[in-house]
Amino acid sequence: MYMEARPIPKSSLTIGEHDCAVKVPFATKRVFYGCEERDAAIMAGALGATTLICINGTLRFPGSDFPVAWDIDSAIRGQFKVKNEDVVIIGTAKTPEMAERGAVTAAISLMGGLPLRRSLGDMLRTDSTANEVLSLAFAIHELVGGLPVCAKSRDNLGIRIENGAVVDNAYTGDILEEVLRENTTVRRVAETGPYKGVRVIVTPVEIDGKVVAAIGVVDIRCAVGEDGYLRLDLDHSFSK
Repeated sequence: MYMEARPIPKSSLTIGEHDCAVKVPFATKRVFYGCEERDAAIMAGALGATTLICINGTLRFPGSDFPVAWDIDSAIRGQFKVKNEDVVIIGTAKTPEMAERGAVTAAISLMGGLPLRRSLGDMLRTDSTANEVLSLAFAIHELVGGLPVCAKSRDNLGIRIENGAVVDNAYTGDILEEVLRENTTVRRVAETGPYKGVRVIVTPVEIDGKVVAAIGVVDIRCAVGEDGYLRLDLDHSFSK
């Protein structure tokens, strides 16, 4: 098994400024949900990765019967000869180099040639960047059914995730900072910031007796009014 890597134009599928696609032939049976490749790319320093599989001549998401948009399909086929059972992984990042690294690492992981065994201590430090807390924050975001998640290390700005995407990669908040100082879980309504008036739950992450990070979940369900709409002071609105 081998792979090919090519830069492709940025598309609506990705969140970074640069994208790189890698084709892995005859690997669709190795793909489960696509989140495994995304996590491998994030651990390599990219912002994420999107996995596509080729079934019956069409590129689609794992578990979906619908093809991707024509322009995305065209961009990929302009770089590769895609055949049935091929997998295409699109890495995305702030730089072309990191996008390629993310896509290639995800592809190697899919091929089984690069086991990624990193302990929590390797992933999180007191000075971890927003990118380094991203994988854990996304995992929690999915576990809590897509509720907004905020996370930061003790000494660096963090991230804010909503609706499966990073909406702020230089984030902090009063409750996050309080949890880091006091090393205690806080459950209360936020008084400041984008989630003012909404109940949040923030807990510290402690490794070897030292608080290294804080992660919070925003319970937007508590903000639903009688009319069924959420009333939040956010950069973009939520609906029913």
